[in-house]
Amino acid sequence: MTQDLLTEQVNALGHVPMFRVLAPEVRLVLAERMKRRTYAPGEFICHQGDPGNTLFIILRGMVKIAIATAAGSEMVVALVTGGQFFGEMSLLDGKPRSATAVALEPSLVALLTRDAFLACLRAYPEAAISLLEELSTRMRGTNHLISEITTHNLQLRLVHKLLDLAHSFGQRTDSGVVIGLRLRQQDLAEMVNASREQVNRTLRALQQEGLLRLEHQRITIVAPHELEARITAVD
Repeated sequence: MTQDLLTEQVNALGHVPMFRVLAPEVRLVLAERMKRRTYAPGEFICHQGDPGNTLFIILRGMVKIAIATAAGSEMVVALVTGGQFFGEMSLLDGKPRSATAVALEPSLVALLTRDAFLACLRAYPEAAISLLEELSTRMRGTNHLISEITTHNLQLRLVHKLLDLAHSFGQRTDSGVVIGLRLRQQDLAEMVNASREQVNRTLRALQQEGLLRLEHQRITIVAPHELEARITAVD
């Protein structure tokens, strides 16, 4: 592995909360044990229920994280991009994957195995504190998602998701905030636990109100403050 690639992996580990407390030389040891793999669009990285023993860090690209619902449909719980990660729970318990991950665009991923992680944890137990904080944050986010699904109507769930996407991927322009992703309506439907047809009708209604503009799988939020006001009024 070249020095540039190794440095990239050390920096990637620095984005993972449980490794930020580690000295650079310790992250270097972990980085030397990591592997890299590329995934084509639509290629599965892991399936829900697969054996879990690896942390995945996205170096480049985008990955969809989804879970199977009791009704047999798929619900997207996160979009993971460069510098972000998933699979950290498997480093702790080694249990089957709780979600499916699939590449949405050409993606380069760094992999850290559970064996390498546990060796690090034994030597640097302070990393466990950061890990617990990160897992708590993610659990709160999951609880909030469940609360939205059970208490909010579809329009509010969709508005909330669009604002989240705008916060993470938005690009400000003269005409509003463009969500910098090519999103199919099926993708949005899976994120808010609805059908594509329901999402289509809701998006069209918001567009007719002048709040959104829909163009070639691109969504522009024309009036973000008005959408935020709708969420605030309910929350």
